[in-house]
Amino acid sequence: MKGNFHVRFLGEQGLATALCLPGESLEKMETERNEDFYVPDRLFDSSKKSDNKDDKIKSDQFELREDGRYYCPNDKLMEVKQVNTFEDGHITTIYECMECTACSLKKRCTKGKARTITIDSREVYRRLMREKLLSDKGREIYMKRQYIVEVGHGNDQKNKGWKQHYLRGLPKAELEFLLLRIGSNLSKIITYRSKEILAMV
Repeated sequence: MKGNFHVRFLGEQGLATALCLPGESLEKMETERNEDFYVPDRLFDSSKKSDNKDDKIKSDQFELREDGRYYCPNDKLMEVKQVNTFEDGHITTIYECMECTACSLKKRCTKGKARTITIDSREVYRRLMREKLLSDKGREIYMKRQYIVEVGHGNDQKNKGWKQHYLRGLPKAELEFLLLRIGSNLSKIITYRSKEILAMV
């Protein structure tokens, strides 16, 4: 699966932090894999509703209703402006609102004449993933990920000064990360099991 993210498995549950998670990867997680994934997209945190009424209106605040059409937060219909079909089969549709000029929310919504949003045909998988993450079960499961993974990443960055890969190419990057993990494990063995090891010599 493509994307800038690393999945950690707890049993049949795949947990990760995604910096850039393509729709293709989300689709495969839901349709081709047996594991139960809990992976936020890069806009997941900012997509959560804010109590600040002056915040900019985000694209995920536009509502897809039962009639299959999108409406803006001020209940205005979004018209289809352009449809793009890609080689892999996915489609993106650009919607435009035709009633922005006199809209009371225009200052928060757009600086242009009309607000547009782009919807990927794989958007349904992003919405499903967000619903899972926001559920009680999703919150409980993802908290485990934060405890298990974040501690290691924090140690790498703050204590060891390793903030990025220095080697290029997937095979070399994988080897570099493997060496880093071996070093971390050896450090733990020396810290917590050194007496037992010395007793065996």
